[in-house]
Amino acid sequence: MDMMDEQIKKQLDRELRKAAGKPQKSLKDRIADADAFASKWLADGNAHSEAGNSAKAEYCYAKSQFWKDRFNLLTNQSHKPAPKE
Repeated sequence: MDMMDEQIKKQLDRELRKAAGKPQKSLKDRIADADAFASKWLADGNAHSEAGNSAKAEYCYAKSQFWKDRFNLLTNQSHKPAPKE
């Protein structure tokens, strides 16, 4: 399958998922995104903390916690049930 066919297949899949009221990304992709964003915000918070800017550091830590909580929910490590898709 060439690159164009793959792009068309992905676009069609996104449109079908949207029409069915399902998430645009797969569960595996959402888990990976949540983990990456949690790490990014934590690193940003640590950088601001080292620079002495505690207000920005706290903001970044809060964002990191949000994404970590989302990661835990998606991987069924939360008190709430994980999504099926």
